[in-house]
Amino acid sequence: MSIKINQPSSFLLYGSVSILLWFTFSVSEISSAQDIRPNTKKKGDFVSQDAVELNKIKQLKVKTRIKYAANYDLSGKMVPKKIAVKETFNKKGLLTLMEEYNGMGNVVAKYKFTYDSKNNPIKAESSESDGRTRLQLSKYDSHGNEIERLINEKRRNKTDSKMLFKYDKDDNLIETKNFDNNKLSDILSTTYNAGKRAGSTVKDEKGNTILTITTEYDSNGKLIKETRKNSSVNIIYTYKYDSKGNLIEMVDDETKRYYNYDEKGNVTEHKMYLLDGRRQLRLLFKYGSNGLQSEILRFDNNEKPVLNTSFVYEYYK
Repeated sequence: MSIKINQPSSFLLYGSVSILLWFTFSVSEISSAQDIRPNTKKKGDFVSQDAVELNKIKQLKVKTRIKYAANYDLSGKMVPKKIAVKETFNKKGLLTLMEEYNGMGNVVAKYKFTYDSKNNPIKAESSESDGRTRLQLSKYDSHGNEIERLINEKRRNKTDSKMLFKYDKDDNLIETKNFDNNKLSDILSTTYNAGKRAGSTVKDEKGNTILTITTEYDSNGKLIKETRKNSSVNIIYTYKYDSKGNLIEMVDDETKRYYNYDEKGNVTEHKMYLLDGRRQLRLLFKYGSNGLQSEILRFDNNEKPVLNTSFVYEYYK
């Protein structure tokens, strides 16, 4: 598993992907603002809107969630919506099946998830219309911590990967070993201070340090700075919060991201700018009367709508 320096290790908001997500797969731009997928009970510095929505889905006994997407023509008129993603949940509120559709309405990818009696994801299977498949199996300790992950992928060539996890007495993840085709690839080691990440290092199979991560927290225990270094790059991420502890600003070496929230703590707006001030992204999030997310609107740099994603829910009786 390759470690990328351009991804904050625990930033899970709106499409950013953690290196320790339980099952990663290619999701279209239609759903990238949500990044919904099962993940293990890792401790992180942020609570994603994904997690908030999944909790609502569990409480409201949602059976299916269908995402429809539509672009806009040059006149600004929205074209007819088409199904993009269908998600199926069991009665415990756990995602068991996700299907992705192309513009013709055909299923192009399926993701199936299986859980143990403690609701830990233990098996994930994916298949795509081009023949690519992925199988992932996980084992857990008595505390519910994932200790082993086996991944088999078939694309042009078959690859087998393995991840081994170790934890301290407080169930903090302190070591991740990555193997590719039974050969050690790299080791991620993390230290903690009062339950917060103090720093991490990634070493290659020869023991050479290829990445270091250091963190700083404020008096409220909120992550305010993360520095990631390798042999050629030094990237600093800074974070700011509102009075309720919601993340409202994230800055790295290329972009600035801003977030707004409603009174219930749901994200309502996400804007991303380049450091020279040019805006690259604006998303508006809307919610229905029951609190579930109902719509996402994406705008271009001229404030013209370019993408509409809406959600339709079916419930267990």
